[in-house]
Amino acid sequence: MRQRLNTVTDQRGRETLNHNSTARIPDLTSKTIAFIGGGNMSASLIGGLIADGYKAKRIIASDPDGEKLAGLAARFGIITAPSNDDAVSRADVVLLAVKPQMMKEWYWASQNSPEPPPPDRLYSCRGT
Repeated sequence: MRQRLNTVTDQRGRETLNHNSTARIPDLTSKTIAFIGGGNMSASLIGGLIADGYKAKRIIASDPDGEKLAGLAARFGIITAPSNDDAVSRADVVLLAVKPQMMKEWYWASQNSPEPPPPDRLYSCRGT
């Protein structure tokens, strides 16, 4: 069963992590993380992970734009995947870093894949 972190609701009704909580964020250092989407959001998060010492060999990215993937691989030394299905099947955690209008399309495509990601391994990233 997935552990729920201690959260609070802000004035706008958004749920955020309670930073005064004693809840612990799970240790992901031994997990392989797949980024679905190779744009600015993924590049930022990957850069932060690498800067904090996360191993590049534990990061996989997929994107339909091969140039974006080649750029991420050259810049950070990460693994690239030829398809979203391939990235998901090789990962412990999946970060969906696509534009909001693409999320619905990705979700439906993933449900028809041989191994759709279980909900407890799937996280969504979006800009504000």
